[in-house]
Parts: sequence; structure tokens; C-alpha cells
Amino acid sequence: MRSMTKVPLQLEQYLELPSTASSLALYTSTLGAVPNWLVLRLLYHTLVTRDSATVILVSFLRDGTFWQGAAQRMGLDLFHMQQMNHYRFVDGLSELFLNGKMRKKSSALHTLCNSEIEQVNGDIRAVIQEIKEENQERKILLILDGVDFLLAAGDNCSSVKMEDMVLDLREEAYATVLVVSADLPLVASLKSPLECEHSAFLLSMAHQSELIMSLRTLDTGTAKDVSGELRITCKPMDNHQTKHEDKEFLYFIGSKSNLELFERGEQVTIV
Repeated sequence: MRSMTKVPLQLEQYLELPSTASSLALYTSTLGAVPNWLVLRLLYHTLVTRDSATVILVSFLRDGTFWQGAAQRMGLDLFHMQQMNHYRFVDGLSELFLNGKMRKKSSALHTLCNSEIEQVNGDIRAVIQEIKEENQERKILLILDGVDFLLAAGDNCSSVKMEDMVLDLREEAYATVLVVSADLPLVASLKSPLECEHSAFLLSMAHQSELIMSLRTLDTGTAKDVSGELRITCKPMDNHQTKHEDKEFLYFIGSKSNLELFERGEQVTIV
């Protein structure tokens, strides 16, 4: 039976906050299989089900207006969540590469204005510390959306510096989620410095991640009732906890941002 919902039951266990601090999860995507819907489900599930967590979303590819509009279509009011100190958005797109004369006043509460990796690291850490000063008990979920864009376009940036930044931020946040492109030319050809740096960073983060959720399009091409494929890989737990089962789903994003998640060969019923 296939049914549409905001967050399918099969996905919920993989969106839960981990039991151990400083954890790392990796969301990868390819061209044609955008990860926005997965990040939105993580936002929705965390903010709706956990009063003790604050989500910091740092996006280098999409502005705050995009995320607010997309969340609103799911019934999630990010502006209200921000007022309650349950959500913070850090704009890493609007002003990151503009000089002082070209900058306009951003609508975001926090905006990155310097593409040097050390400055980006410091600015994000400052937001985390601000939340901790307000409430030491809150668990902070840090989402870095499109962080590989910073690797490609940032000033004097390298995979090693990016890895150091992620390590620093993991020490400050309870859980960290990276959203990174994993298109084949970026990870397999290794013909240019950018491809080599991207591949090195992605491989390092994959080795360190407890959870990897990979999105890609179908090998057979497009289908009217399938948007793409989601593959979930979980690493064994070190604290004797039961490892989540590795899974592979097909997914379909329908009207009103509803999500349909199903396994290959599952019987199709019209709902």
C-alpha cells in the first residue's frame, strides 16, 4: 500500500536525533535529485516532535525566503519557530561574495559576509554559542546545506580546511548534518583540482558519518510516479545499541509537498 504523508513512518527513525553527541550524518544528492525535500523533512520532524532541540540551518545555495516558503507548504512556520528560539537560519548565499558597496540589508538574522573558511567557521560558531548562552540544555542540530559550494568558491579553501571546520563545528553542536553533491564527475574523474578536492572531502565525510542518505535519479530515466531513489546506509554503533537497518526506497514528491516512500516491487494503489 502506497500512501502520501509529510514524513513517512519508514523515514522517521533515520531523522531522529542520535543518542550520542558530536554525531555526523551525510546527505548526498545528484543532478535531478535535489535534497531540499529531505532537509525539509528533517526540519519538520525535529521541530515538531522535539521541544528540547534548536535547529541551525546554514545554507550556501538557498536563501531564507525559499526555506520559509517550502516549510510553510508543509505546515511548518519557521518564523514562529525562530521567535521561540527553536530555529535559526544562517544565510550563506546572499552576501558571501559581495563587497561592502554591493551588499544590501539581508532579511536573515544571521548572514555570512566573508568566504574565508576561518571566518565562516567563526561566524557559525558564534551563532551556536549565542543559543547555548540562552539555554544550556537545548540540543543543537546543525545543518550545513550545500557546504561543498564553499569548497569550490571560497577564498583559499581546501578539503583539509573544510574537514577541520566540520570537526570544530561538530564539537560545538550535538549533531551535524552535511548536504553535499555527489555527482559522478565530481567524485570519479579527478581531472581538475576542484574534482580532487571535492572527492577527498566527500570521501572523508563519508568515512566519519554514522548515517548516509543518498539521493539519485533512476537509472532507467524519469517516471511520472517516481521522483528518484533514496539509499540509506547506517554504520554499526559503538555503544552496543542496535544498528538501524540499511534501506533502499523509491520516492515521489506529490502535490502540497506530500512525500510517497515505497520499496521496489511494492504494489501500487491509487490514493
